[in-house]
Amino acid sequence: MIKYYSIPADFSKNTIDSLALLNSKYSTSQVIETYGNITVDNIFGSGRSCCQLPGLDIDSLKKYVEYSRNKGIEFNYTFNASFVQNQEFTKKGVYKIKEFIYKIHKTGIKSLTIALPQLIELVNSMQLGFKIKASAISSIDNVNKALAYKWLNVDKIVICELINRDFHELRNIREAFGEKVELIVNTPCYKDCSYRMPHYNQISCDSVNVTNDVSFTYFEHKCMIRRYSDIANWMKINFIRPEDIKLYEKIGIQHFKLQGRQAILKDGDIVRTVEAYFQENFDGNLIDLINLFSKLNPFHVNIDNKKLEGFIEPFFKNQSFCKHNCNKCNYCRNFILKNLDVESIQTVCDMAQQYYQNVKTYADFISEVNVSDAQRISVNNIDAEDFKF
Repeated sequence: MIKYYSIPADFSKNTIDSLALLNSKYSTSQVIETYGNITVDNIFGSGRSCCQLPGLDIDSLKKYVEYSRNKGIEFNYTFNASFVQNQEFTKKGVYKIKEFIYKIHKTGIKSLTIALPQLIELVNSMQLGFKIKASAISSIDNVNKALAYKWLNVDKIVICELINRDFHELRNIREAFGEKVELIVNTPCYKDCSYRMPHYNQISCDSVNVTNDVSFTYFEHKCMIRRYSDIANWMKINFIRPEDIKLYEKIGIQHFKLQGRQAILKDGDIVRTVEAYFQENFDGNLIDLINLFSKLNPFHVNIDNKKLEGFIEPFFKNQSFCKHNCNKCNYCRNFILKNLDVESIQTVCDMAQQYYQNVKTYADFISEVNVSDAQRISVNNIDAEDFKF
């Protein structure tokens, strides 16, 4: 079975050349597309804040798409904001969206990633022949949701990373939807994160114009604080190791995606990451792989990938092995205590916790905004300018 990969675009011809070489070198794995979006004169959001992405205008995008296609690699445009300020429900907004989609179509792009079902319906109504991929932001985590997007004539779905280890549900989705079911292999997201959708909404707004530093860092800091609060949390990230790709093949999954557009501006090595997954073998720090070998923060935990052999087996063999009740289950904790260098991991976690405790918090930020007794009485008369930060 051939495995197909979708890769974040850095919009470099050299990277496309390197990916094309990998495609010629390996017969059982292929990069079939890169993905991304413009940041110059962009009026609609995506799944990444604009300050995390390379500067790119529509003309540069068109040249990249043409070069990439000549090398046998397609491009998927990420039109996957989780919220577009209800513009899709006004005639003016629909006009702007259609105008934007026509602009994307003229570049030669043939596929879009979209999160919102109403935008999928809107794009389909334009009859431009786009193949649509339902984004991971759509939170597809069961058969009913998968079929709902199938009925919207979606070509492919990206499964919510939070069920990466639920092989029973993944098999059911694959059987119901069909071949084009895609999994994100290097997700950094914490298990069952309560901030997931609010974070996507924040990103959707900041993917056009960043509100301020508070907006940009709030969820990232929440994520870091929780991740470093307990060494067991590192095993609760829903990553898929290169060595474990074969287990997903067994249930019929052959489409995989690398996330990490935020690593592009921080010297990430996309090609090296791709080759590790092509080889289905990696000897090194798993966190490096998850981060595309980019040093996204100074607190670098070392999770020896080779010492994780067998970790995923209970999830694969036992239906509903994970009950999503970490309070009563110690599997992840016991595994990390038994197999990894706990002392070094704990040292880094302690350093990170100390650092983030001293970072200005959202609580500090909101405490700076005071409302006097008089203002409480006449709050409706307050000028909106008073609330700009």
